[in-house]
Amino acid sequence: EFFSLTDILLVFSEQLKLILLIPFITAFLAFTHAQFIKKPQYISSVRILVPGNQQGNSNLSGLASQFGVGVASSTAVDLSSPTLLPELIKSRTFAERLFNKVFTTQKFGEPLPLISILTNRNSNNIENIDDETVQKAMSILNGKVSFKSEGELSTISVKTFEPVFARDLNKAILEELQALNRY
Repeated sequence: EFFSLTDILLVFSEQLKLILLIPFITAFLAFTHAQFIKKPQYISSVRILVPGNQQGNSNLSGLASQFGVGVASSTAVDLSSPTLLPELIKSRTFAERLFNKVFTTQKFGEPLPLISILTNRNSNNIENIDDETVQKAMSILNGKVSFKSEGELSTISVKTFEPVFARDLNKAILEELQALNRY
């Protein structure tokens, strides 16, 4: 069987309502979802330059030890190592230091500690917070903060519900990392 152009046009004209209705409904649903259902997320990123570890000497000592030559090497733990930064950011001690910092958001209207913002508690009282709430807040914080290392450059990104809050939280994380590095 061979279809002619008129047969194809006849089928299209019979299904014209369906052909026009499907893209219209799809566009309407996508617009409704984007405008009213999905909440906007704002990302603040900071790039930091962390010098890499000086491993040239340790590579040579490793090679020398394979041939039976003992080379004394002092390997001190460097807290500014880019490999440690993701673990530091996700640690409980680091999170607890951030939880005490106060941030102002449009959503809550008043300055609140980070733990209250993350757990949707409109309270300045952070004295009687149980361990379960701290674990929940840590999980939320770890979901909002990402760390990516590209050689000596590392990127810390924070995703939140307000742009100013994302910037302020990212700045607080960077300040805590600097304080830890100085310590």
